Amino acid sequence: MAFRNIINRSLPVRYTLLREEEKEEEMVPLHDTTDHPEQNTPCTFQRPAESPLSATIKSTLLLLTPAYLTWPIGLSTSRLRDRQGPPTRQGPTAYLDGLRGVAALVVYIFHGLYFWLRWMRFSYGTRPEDTSFWQLPVVRVLHSGASSVTVFFVISGFVLSNRALNLIHQRKDHLLLRALAGTTFRRPFRLFLPIAASTAITALFINARMFYFPIHPVDVVKKMPSDVARPPPGKGSLVEQFSEWLLALARLMDRFRYISVREHHGHPYHSSLWTIPYEVRGSLLVMLLILAFACARRWINAVAVSGVIVWLTFQGESDMALFAAGILIAEYTIVTRANSSSAASLDGPLKAGTPRSWDAFHHAWTLVLFFFSLHCMSYPQLGGKQAPGFVTMSRMVPQFYIDSKDGIQLFWNSLGAVTFVVSLACSPPASFSIFRGRLPWHRTDRTADGDAAAQPLLQQLFTARFPQYLGRISYSLYLCHGPVIRIVSTRWLNPAVIMLSQASIDAKALADAGDIAGSEQLLAASDAEYHSSLFWCALVSSLVLFWVSDVFTKLVDEPAVKFTRWITGKAWAPGK
Repeated sequence: MAFRNIINRSLPVRYTLLREEEKEEEMVPLHDTTDHPEQNTPCTFQRPAESPLSATIKSTLLLLTPAYLTWPIGLSTSRLRDRQGPPTRQGPTAYLDGLRGVAALVVYIFHGLYFWLRWMRFSYGTRPEDTSFWQLPVVRVLHSGASSVTVFFVISGFVLSNRALNLIHQRKDHLLLRALAGTTFRRPFRLFLPIAASTAITALFINARMFYFPIHPVDVVKKMPSDVARPPPGKGSLVEQFSEWLLALARLMDRFRYISVREHHGHPYHSSLWTIPYEVRGSLLVMLLILAFACARRWINAVAVSGVIVWLTFQGESDMALFAAGILIAEYTIVTRANSSSAASLDGPLKAGTPRSWDAFHHAWTLVLFFFSLHCMSYPQLGGKQAPGFVTMSRMVPQFYIDSKDGIQLFWNSLGAVTFVVSLACSPPASFSIFRGRLPWHRTDRTADGDAAAQPLLQQLFTARFPQYLGRISYSLYLCHGPVIRIVSTRWLNPAVIMLSQASIDAKALADAGDIAGSEQLLAASDAEYHSSLFWCALVSSLVLFWVSDVFTKLVDEPAVKFTRWITGKAWAPGK
């Protein structure tokens, strides 16, 4: 019974209502009219009580079933359909949740494909063989992990500062300190509790020798078996494994160390966690800037934060500048929302709205900014200085970024991330909806998602149901994608890499022997087999990742949020 209660508390509302509905159906009134039809004396029939084991199994199965499977089941099961509960109304920053989810998915695509399809690192036209549709500018954003990380940082700056800035504009100074203290206190728990759980689970797979490193084709061609057969970093015992895990987690949480290189400060079990130290530093910067200028005039705050952004950018700290940029965007949206509310309350001609030509101009400049930002975020990982569309841009950066590895890409990706969020925040409402059809596993309020007039045009890209679902599982998606790639994808594709590399060796031997046709036929067949393996691996890995992320959200991420709030309430002094 206690275990079942724990499970039910961790389930969303639509799952935990099952037991209450069943209890209501256990007593079914029957009317016996055989002997005394005029009396209609009621009697009751009680169904056999469900065993605790059966109820626990049922609750556990519902818990472990991902949302994209519970919806089809709910179509044929009235109880599940009725338990969906009232739809959730979207807030004014719901598009940021969807954007965060899409960015997490792009990071997974980046890490899942770039090692196996190395041509994706180049832009269209950089080399004669770079002619793929997926290498085109703007299209590259769909698999550019570096640009997605910069978007993460802008969103964090926006979200962390939004509540405090609202309190400043509402002149609720007595609540401002509590908001800043609460955000600062909760942030480490919010970031590191799910990380501790995900890396601990990964340690178990590593110790079981189920964690694989990818094989580089060059290692096969050069016949370097020591690198090809590199074993997973497993320890001899669980005690040794978890000792290493604990030390690595402690190093990740140590924010007093100087960070010199971005990617070299992750966790050995998940290298993508290098972003977390930057999240902690950026969060502290946001809190400091808000506190420093809380009592200043707002134009002074805007000038000061803008100066900090420029200074950090030219010092090579563009990651920290992104957090500060999020503050400015958040304040801009607060001011414009207040002005819109004031204008809507006016009577007479002003209430009728702005001229149609101004609306068209507003849409035009936000769309231009939107596509400019996509082009900036498309700057390739390799060969950007020679890539069409990026040659001139490569020379228009501060000297620090020219001398730094991947610095030019970082500069333009950062600028693109800021302008991208600005274009979404400034997008005016549209009289139509981009997405009429909505995927059904994340319900939203019809008045919020069906009223196209209330939806800014560009924000509709991220308030649709699928991006909103991704936003709900975004942190779990980010934490789990690395282990899933190592455990599922790498194990699947390493044999395909060996096959492709061996085929290239055999094809070269055939070509040297004069059999050009046989060499080309062998290369074509091996390439088709390799891409077939890649397709099926991507499909299976994605399904596994969505399932793991969905379950991790319900079992770890959401309980971590509740625990963080609970411990904050316990730690706060009475009356604070």
